[in-house]
Amino acid sequence: MISDTLTGGQRRALLLRKLLWLLVLTTLSVASLIIIPRVATPAPAVDSKLLALRVLFGIILFVGALSWRRIISQSWQLTDTIFAGLLASFTLSLLFSGRIKYGLSEFWHMGGFFCIGWLIFRLRPTAAECLALARVGGCLGLIAALYGFLVYIGKDILHAWYPFEFATNQGGRNFIHSFFGNPEYFGGYAAPTATLLLGLGFSPRIALWKRSLWILGAAFIMGVLLLSGSRGAVFGFVIGALIIFLGQVRLLEPKLRKISWALVGLGAVAMTAGLIILSTPNPLNPRDMRLAQRFTQLFNTTSASTRERILFYTSTAMAIPQNPVFGFGPGSYRLEFYNNVKLLVEKDPHAGTTVLLNQLNRRLAEHTHNDYLEFWFEQGTIGIALLLLLIVHAAVRFVRTRRHLRVSPKDSEATSLALLVTLFAGVTTLLVNALTSFPLHLPARGILAWVLIGSFLGFERVISEAAPASAGNLTRANQTISKDEG
Repeated sequence: MISDTLTGGQRRALLLRKLLWLLVLTTLSVASLIIIPRVATPAPAVDSKLLALRVLFGIILFVGALSWRRIISQSWQLTDTIFAGLLASFTLSLLFSGRIKYGLSEFWHMGGFFCIGWLIFRLRPTAAECLALARVGGCLGLIAALYGFLVYIGKDILHAWYPFEFATNQGGRNFIHSFFGNPEYFGGYAAPTATLLLGLGFSPRIALWKRSLWILGAAFIMGVLLLSGSRGAVFGFVIGALIIFLGQVRLLEPKLRKISWALVGLGAVAMTAGLIILSTPNPLNPRDMRLAQRFTQLFNTTSASTRERILFYTSTAMAIPQNPVFGFGPGSYRLEFYNNVKLLVEKDPHAGTTVLLNQLNRRLAEHTHNDYLEFWFEQGTIGIALLLLLIVHAAVRFVRTRRHLRVSPKDSEATSLALLVTLFAGVTTLLVNALTSFPLHLPARGILAWVLIGSFLGFERVISEAAPASAGNLTRANQTISKDEG
């Protein structure tokens, strides 16, 4: 065994690496499940996660510092430049905003997420570590979906620990809060975790019972996701599922490919039937939900939800030129919201703007419901340019690696390639959802997003650098650790 031939320093490096990855998975778990109901804030489901992240982030940085040899041993690449640029953009935006104390106390986690993603990329996660990430992430989504569904059917078994009141004015949708305090927040978490489980289910070279459990788990999360009515999250899942199906089915054996096509057809039928049941009055729809109507309202400019987003988007877009380079500072959107609205009214005093403001009814919008616009507003053109560059860079790396590595279902590398597709699909699901929501700005979804981004980019490097050498090197590259770890 490799561990028998390692020196003391190498064993120490291996232990630190395992500890660091365990801390990352623990952080994901705590950030998803923890709620301190009586924390003195208007949003305990969000703020209690930030409190936990503050502690765990410090521990991760400490253990990461102990692993400095492994971190600095990797050559500097374009991905490192982008991560460093994102962190520099966050810092400069914070300094030029003049709200340094506020930004660090209320929005420190955005810069912290950049650090964690960069740290994971530098560590070059192995296949075993990425597989553990996909399993933990998927199971966390399954736990959250199970609790949300139990609340929906009136079996709130955790009410003593999570004593939240659920509004009933939107049918059953508001019952699907789970550990996140809002159905939209839950949906943004459920979608990528369902994608991860689906990717595990379509992995090659696994037992049939495992495959069945992963796919059924993904189907259950998807069902509860539909109950939440989170439209952007559903669209994100659809895109992620297409990436998995198109990227992984060809890695399966011919017999499993036929079964996969049958499962896709069965899933489409089940989703259609569920949508009909939960959109019409019938005994199977006790909360009188109107899911289909909610999705059709997305294209109705007279609906309150669509009008709010129009107001958020236009007021934000008009305010961005006021501080185009460095932005208004991390977390400043909520502080500048009414100033943005005032600017919109001054530039467009027509009746349509007045109607939008009347429907807002003096409510404060803490997020613009579009991560990219909010990112641009808070961290300026430099910040959004770097974020978009990272996304394009990841997509190009994925397409290039997927095209160059043509493996058959019999190749041992097929499992690693399928895992890479799963990670990329999970990242894509979150990024699509970010078009109509703000998963990158909230703790539970944000930490999941940047851990997935760092893991995908790091694992892609492992695969792309090992593949050209010789047959079998990819398998060796995916071992827990190499002898030169120390």
